[in-house]
Amino acid sequence: MATPEERKTNDLACDEIFKLCANGNEHAEKYLKDIAHVSRVFDDLIDKDYEVSDEQICRAFFELLGGLWLNPFFTQNAGVLLGLHIGSFNSWMDANNWEGSEDKTKQLYAHVMKDFINELLGTVAFLTGGYAHMRKCSLKIKEKHF
Repeated sequence: MATPEERKTNDLACDEIFKLCANGNEHAEKYLKDIAHVSRVFDDLIDKDYEVSDEQICRAFFELLGGLWLNPFFTQNAGVLLGLHIGSFNSWMDANNWEGSEDKTKQLYAHVMKDFINELLGTVAFLTGGYAHMRKCSLKIKEKHF
């Protein structure tokens, strides 16, 4: 569990990476911020390591049921992004099952599997700037350790 200070540092790193990957596309950057918000709310609800307000829950539900579908970047690229949403969610669920395992290998893989959602970042970089932009961002994303 990250401390509140670590979360603030993490949020700043995320904002920097979102901007880099979005490559000047404000709708792509908003998409990444919204997905990050929904993911954090969901993770906090399940892990119960941070209190989640009714407002945070309502905002997350709105983002999933309305806001996301009104975002031009998402609607133009939903065919590419939805598979990653499904894979990220599934991987996160598996990670939650394994992180409490007595098997050290499963614990290690659980830590990695939870971060599968970060593959959305490279995909957004590709969609906003092509192959060269994706490759420019890829290791920067992974080295941010957020």
